[in-house]
Amino acid sequence: MTDYSDLNDNVRNYTETDTNVLSDAIIKPFIASIEDQILRTVDLTYFRKYDSATLTVGNPFLPLPGDWQNTRFIQIYDASASEPNRTFLLQKDISFMNEYWPDRTANATPK
Repeated sequence: MTDYSDLNDNVRNYTETDTNVLSDAIIKPFIASIEDQILRTVDLTYFRKYDSATLTVGNPFLPLPGDWQNTRFIQIYDASASEPNRTFLLQKDISFMNEYWPDRTANATPK
């Protein structure tokens, strides 16, 4: 396999179908989904990126970079403290957060 068209041909050969069933428009998102899964599963250092964002009072969400793939961790850096400190946030499912802290308008320090 040397290029993208070879990959499309291999997928069609494996599934024993032709372009009438598996058009390029169908195969393209399928391949993109598999690439994303591989990037999340393999976790190669080459694909890691670091970004920073500013927390806003009253906004429970952080902006994501345009090329975001996966979140490994989130760390809060409090530069306003007398001695700047870093706090790693625990990853929790959104259903846990909605049950634990349903009032998103209340201000609190993330944990």
